[in-house]
Parts: sequence; structure tokens; C-alpha cells
Amino acid sequence: MKYKASEVKAILNISTDTLRFYEKKGIISPHIDETNNYRYYDDWDINYLLEYKYFRSFDFNVNDTYKLLHDSSLEDKLSIFKEKKKEIVRKRLYYSYLEEKINNYVNVMEKIEMDLYKCILTYSPECYYYTYRSNFSFKKASESNGFFDLVMENYAFFDNNFFIREKTIQDDTKNNFEWGFSIKKIWFDRLGLVKKEPLQLLKSKLSIYTVIDAKERWNFSYRLLDFVWEYMKEHHYELDGDVFGTLLARTHEDRGYARYMEVWIPVKEKVE
Repeated sequence: MKYKASEVKAILNISTDTLRFYEKKGIISPHIDETNNYRYYDDWDINYLLEYKYFRSFDFNVNDTYKLLHDSSLEDKLSIFKEKKKEIVRKRLYYSYLEEKINNYVNVMEKIEMDLYKCILTYSPECYYYTYRSNFSFKKASESNGFFDLVMENYAFFDNNFFIREKTIQDDTKNNFEWGFSIKKIWFDRLGLVKKEPLQLLKSKLSIYTVIDAKERWNFSYRLLDFVWEYMKEHHYELDGDVFGTLLARTHEDRGYARYMEVWIPVKEKVE
């Protein structure tokens, strides 16, 4: 039996554009009447379209779906489905990691107001980092030995971070910062990423942890950490490395624009 395009669209509840797409991809090959240029479809075309939808529901791409319909042996079909199973297992693992990362992020966000401008003695996380900017000077992505692309592919597991180098902190006349990407070592290992230059390891150290609000642009400076320097002085600690921080969130509050950052200031007991 022959079916007009309007009949096929009604049977499958699809649009003209969708029907033409299936033809373009070779899923179906209707007979075209040369006298009037009308397209006519048969029951096999409708069956192919239904099977196309069936295989697409497994999340196969168009090319694999075409192969399953028109260019595969039984062995080929088994191979395609087994590869899809592996892909689903990988995605399931990835999304379980992503769920954990989101839970961690939510926990930190919920504590922002409680930790804001507080000094908490703890250990900083062990992480890998790469700096791409020094003050207002950016590095090119091509200079990162492929690390920039690695970040973009796995950005959900990275943080936007900054460094204040220990040797520059005592100079009150300048605000020198480095900006970059960091990823906690636990995520780096779980994702099976490979360490290579220029990636560097930041080891866990005894630190004062706090959250600050850098507010509007141009407001970020060492002065935001004055309360930490005072705490260190009162509790007989001294700086023991580079200050490291991550951007938690940019928000628009009733009181104005906010940039919340968590900061780890490495310390050691001061020897009198």
C-alpha cells in the first residue's frame, strides 16, 4: 500500500521537516512520481521510521541508528549495543561523581554566611593547579600543553582559583595576584586524568580557612585579609607558604554585588 507524505506524518505525528530529514539521512527512500513530484511511502518505510525511533530511544546517534537499520549483521548489532552499554556505565559513573561534586558545592554554599570573615584552623585540600593569568596578563591556551582543553572538558570538577605568593604579601604597595584552575587530587585521580607539565601539585598544609566577599570589580586586595593577619598575630602564627583561594559564587544581593571566595592561608606556629 502506498501512503502520501501527509498520511505518514499523521500516522507518526511528525513534521514535514522531520520526514525530509529522515530521507536525507537515508533512513527511508520513498518513491517519487516523476509526473507530479509527489512522494509515496510504503509500509516498510513506516516500519523503518518506527525502528529508527526505537533505536534512537537507546540514545544511539543518527549514524549508528542508520547502521543498525541498513548496514549491520547480527554480530555488528551486538557490538554496537555492547559499546553503548560501556558508554552508559561510564556516564553513570561520571554522573555519580557529578552528584557528589554538587553535594560538596551545596554544602560549602550553605555555610558561606557562617564562615564569612571567620578564621578556622584546618588543613587545605591537596590539589593540582595551573595559573593562566598574572594580574592582567593572560597566557594563551596553546601555552598550556593541552591542559586548558582538559579543563574545558572536565570543568565541573575544576575550580577557578587565585594565588597570592608569600614573597609578595609583605609589600603593601602592590597587589600581585595569579589566577588559574585547580582540581582536588581526589577528583583528578577518580577521573583518571594524567599529570603533565605545567600542572603543579599543591600539598595539604595546616591553614587558616575563611570566606571573604570581594564585592565589586577592582575591590580585590590584600586588605581583605587584614582580619586574618590580625588573628595570626594574636594566636602566634606566621605565614608558611602561598595563599590559595577559589571563587565560590558571584551573586546579586539586596546590598549589592558579591564575590564570595574561600581562602586557605598556610601557617605555622611562630617561634619566639
